[in-house]
Amino acid sequence: MYTNMLSGKSDPIFALNEMFRHDKRSNKIDLGVGVFKNDHDITPLMKAVELAEKKVIQNQNTKVYQGLNGNEEFNQAIIKLLIKKSSVRLRSAIIQTTGGSGALRLISDYIYSINPSTTVWISNPSYANHYPILNDAGLKVTHYNYINTETKMADVDAIISSLMLAKRGDIILLHGCCHNPTGADLSIKQWSILSDFMIRKGLIPFIDIAYQGLGDGLEEDAAGLNIILNQFDEVFITTSCSKNFGLYAERIGAAIIVCKHYYSVQYVRKHMTNLVLNSYAMPPNHGAKIVSLILNDYSLRKLWESELSEMRKRIKENRVLFHNSLATTRYSDDISFILKHKGMFSSFGWKDHVIDILREEHCIYIVKGGRVNFAAMSKSKIERITSCIYSSHQGFNYLKY
Repeated sequence: MYTNMLSGKSDPIFALNEMFRHDKRSNKIDLGVGVFKNDHDITPLMKAVELAEKKVIQNQNTKVYQGLNGNEEFNQAIIKLLIKKSSVRLRSAIIQTTGGSGALRLISDYIYSINPSTTVWISNPSYANHYPILNDAGLKVTHYNYINTETKMADVDAIISSLMLAKRGDIILLHGCCHNPTGADLSIKQWSILSDFMIRKGLIPFIDIAYQGLGDGLEEDAAGLNIILNQFDEVFITTSCSKNFGLYAERIGAAIIVCKHYYSVQYVRKHMTNLVLNSYAMPPNHGAKIVSLILNDYSLRKLWESELSEMRKRIKENRVLFHNSLATTRYSDDISFILKHKGMFSSFGWKDHVIDILREEHCIYIVKGGRVNFAAMSKSKIERITSCIYSSHQGFNYLKY
């Protein structure tokens, strides 16, 4: 009876990735999966990662467990990368996790274990895994409006209007930077307005920051998070090293709970490790060791920051090239948002049949809803992509948010 499964629900992004993999056409283009690629359609190994990994291998003499907390050097390096004030870092309980999704699940399980009736609010739209992870952990999940349908930019008034229905103690999940899937980030002013509202309303912030460094810079991308940290006693944070270190396959992330009191950190962390023990027990050390070495070594860190800057520059250049190329067609909608959005993605809100035409007739794979990955574009193909987009949407009305 345990294997009598009649059907199963596939993850839409991974299902799209499988379709792309099995597509035999030589001119196929993948703009769906959320990874960085160079002009040769390869996700490169960063030089800083390559050098750090060689040092890790040369110096290792054991493969023993690191413990339930994970690699402590990694944990402290990540805390410093994210959190500006040392006083806040001292109130932070951190656990190394299996990627950013593992961090999301650990925080979800923690919240449920403390208060199973908790409601978590996520943006509409949001990262595809937010709802299933939170919901599967047993939490009630609802949505707040996020996008201005005309400008396709973050709308703090719409957010606050939605959250007027939230109850004191509800948790609000916010994207720290490079909003997935829209690319529309809150401005510094909007972060401050929203933070003030949440304080008055008695809401608890949960910041998912998976793309630090790919928007405007390492410090700039964490500015919103630190505005929140300056005002709130308790904050949930999840982060990932997949994108900004290119360590997708190593599954390296962290879950952080900022506590109200310093003395609570050890007890909160103990509770987190109990949840870890009942799940995957020990996080992988190899990628964590690489990250900690890069962040703690002056020359490796400078090299990594330089490479990250080049990645960020490439994404911004692709946005400009894509915008200018699409503008040369008779594409009728306002596309100015492409140049204002941050990070890897922008979401155009195209109807399903437009997405189907792009895939079936033009070999261009895009996630449902029209999320385009600018970090996966090769410059030589941008003109073809925009031409096919214009051709595919002719005669159709767009699906608005």
